[in-house]
Amino acid sequence: MKPDRNAGSGRFAEAVGLPESRWSLVYQSRSGRPQDPWLEPDIVDHLKDLRSQGVADAVVHPIGFISDHMEVLFDLDEEAKLACNEIGLNMVRADSAGTDPRFVAMLAE
Repeated sequence: MKPDRNAGSGRFAEAVGLPESRWSLVYQSRSGRPQDPWLEPDIVDHLKDLRSQGVADAVVHPIGFISDHMEVLFDLDEEAKLACNEIGLNMVRADSAGTDPRFVAMLAE
């Protein structure tokens, strides 16, 4: 499945002035039943591709999740981080909104 670069993440990147060449929409899981295939491109594969292209640093943000839970903590903070350590790619994961007071206030509003 090829990411729709005009979807929400693309509009966000455009709004903050991030050129298309500086971001990618990738996936960390499947969608649907356990027998359904995982969505692609896979984040770990993508991070390895970035490193092979000479990229030294990557910021990962779980846009599909508003809080850190097992899937975020394991898939990104464990698996993706381990892969990055093995290939020498500096990876930082951005915080999810979680219980940030600004996010909670926005929901209440």
